[in-house]
Amino acid sequence: MHNVGASATKEGIEVVKQINLNPLMGTSYTPKVIKDMSLNAKTALPEFHGFPKIVDNFAGLGRTDLIIGRDGITRTKVSLSGGYQGREGYFEWIIEPDKTINHRLFLPYK
Repeated sequence: MHNVGASATKEGIEVVKQINLNPLMGTSYTPKVIKDMSLNAKTALPEFHGFPKIVDNFAGLGRTDLIIGRDGITRTKVSLSGGYQGREGYFEWIIEPDKTINHRLFLPYK
């Protein structure tokens, strides 16, 4: 006999584990990213780098890949599907080996 309640609980635990494994936990922004996140001086609006910080809390639900830069350094790239400023696309972060975020951007689908 299949126990539906136990199965649902197990799945719920797996979701909680995924949320808790946010690759952005313990990271900090580089000065470059902080500058990029600021409002555009001409429009007084955030650009695609300036999406709300709360989105960072959901990065654990996205895809995490290791990438190797042209400099030979391995970094962590996180991509999360979503929407921003009325457009669909994905949020992207690149985490350096020292746990700093040196790239943070929303990329709309074309």
